[in-house]
Amino acid sequence: MSGETWTVAFLVFISLFGFHCGGQNMPKARPKKNAESSRSVSNLSPSDSVVWERVEELFPKVLSIQKSQKPFPHQIIYGPDKTVLGYEVESDSAGTTKEGFSGPVPVRVFLDTAAIPVGIDILENEETPSYLELVRKSDLLFRLLKYQPGQPDTVDAVTLATSSSSAIIKGVTGIIERVSKEILRH
Repeated sequence: MSGETWTVAFLVFISLFGFHCGGQNMPKARPKKNAESSRSVSNLSPSDSVVWERVEELFPKVLSIQKSQKPFPHQIIYGPDKTVLGYEVESDSAGTTKEGFSGPVPVRVFLDTAAIPVGIDILENEETPSYLELVRKSDLLFRLLKYQPGQPDTVDAVTLATSSSSAIIKGVTGIIERVSKEILRH
């Protein structure tokens, strides 16, 4: 390939995916609701206050959150009378974070008591802001909210056929499978 062809290919790549020179580039977006349900997705950065805000948003009856280390680090969300409402798990803690185009793409998943996701956050990563915007505009995250353990066909991986979208899908579905098998024993 000639130098001119490489230059054109590079410029096309930059125009499609943006240019990233390192550093923190995670867009700070407000959670958006899925019109079909009360489930939501967000691209907020990790912090305890953000986790609490998301838990309150997704589990309106929440009274407390308790950290648990077994079988892997996660949080149990409790409601009235110490009733378990759901779980919060990060892919780094569950060992399900996968590599995207620019590096690891960690996710946080909020699950109900049947291991069905009710919220998904893409955590801080090195993907380009333009790619993350593309993910937000696609229905990939909402399809992942419909994922059910043991029924992998509920997610169409072709939606965004890239290594980064594959990393998101595998991170989320890995968490769901681990919670289902190791915490809920399904």
